[in-house]
Amino acid sequence: MKPSSDNLQPTHFPSLPQPGQAVELQELYTSVVKKAQDAISWYDARKRRHKNRALFYRITAIVLAGAASIVPIVLAMVPPDQGWNPARWVPIASILAAASAGCIGIDKLVGNSASWMRYLTTMLDLEAQLEALQFAWARRALEAQTLKASNDDNLIASLNLLQEALAQANQSVKTETMEWVALFSGNLQEVEKSIVAQRAALATLPTPSYGALKLEVTNTDTLDGQQYEVQLGESKLLTHSGPTKAFTGLAIGLLAIRVTATRKKTPVSAEEVVAIRPGETTVVKLSLP
Repeated sequence: MKPSSDNLQPTHFPSLPQPGQAVELQELYTSVVKKAQDAISWYDARKRRHKNRALFYRITAIVLAGAASIVPIVLAMVPPDQGWNPARWVPIASILAAASAGCIGIDKLVGNSASWMRYLTTMLDLEAQLEALQFAWARRALEAQTLKASNDDNLIASLNLLQEALAQANQSVKTETMEWVALFSGNLQEVEKSIVAQRAALATLPTPSYGALKLEVTNTDTLDGQQYEVQLGESKLLTHSGPTKAFTGLAIGLLAIRVTATRKKTPVSAEEVVAIRPGETTVVKLSLP
C-alpha cells in the first residue's frame, strides 16, 4: 500500500505464522490483508483527487461571489465618461453571481466535497480494521504457542477471524457505495428542481432597458476641419466628423445633447433634449447656425 504524505499511517504488525497450521491458511490471511490494503489505496487516491476538485470549485465560487459584490460598487464610482455608460456593465455582477452558484452546484452534483469526506471516513475505517486483523492474527499465533490449544480449534478460530475481517471490509465498501447512490440521487433531484425554479424566475425578470441615439448634424462641410464636438448629458466632449453619429446603450429617460464647433474661427453650437426609449433608436437632427 503506497503511503500518502498527508495522512497518519496505520501500524503494520508482523505476520506471524500459526503453529501447526497449513501453508494455505497463511496464504488466505495474506489475501485478506491485500484486499484491505488495495481498498485503502483506492480510497486514498480518490480522496486526494476529490479534495483538489472540491477546493477548486469552492475557492472559485468564493472569488466569483466576491467579484459580484464589488462590481456594482466600482461601476458606481466611475463617471459616465469616455463615451460609455457604466450602468451597462452592472449585469456583469449577476453573471458572476450565477457562475459562483454554478460552481457550488457542480460540486454538489458531482459530489466532490461529499466524496472527499466519505472516502476519508471509509479509508480510516478500513485502516482500523486492518490493524485489528493484523494484531489479532499475531495474538492468535502467540497464544497458540503458549496455551497449546488443538490445531482444530486454532484453525476454526483463525478462519472465523479472517471471515469476520473480510465481511467488515466488504460492509464498509458497501455502506460507502450506498451513501454515494443516495447522495447522488438526492442532488440530482435538487438540481432539477433548481433549474425549474430558475426558469420560472427568469421569465418574470424585466428586460434590460436601453435605447440608442442617431445624431444628424447639418452643414458639417462648412465647419473648421469639418469636425464638431458632442456632449451627451454630463459626459465628456467627444470629437466627431461626418454628418451622422450613432450612440448605443443609453439609459432610458431624458437626455440633453449639445453640439459645438467653430466656423471661420467663430464658435457655433446647438442643443436639444430628447427622450430615450427602451429598444428604440431616437433620431435627432441638429443644425449649427
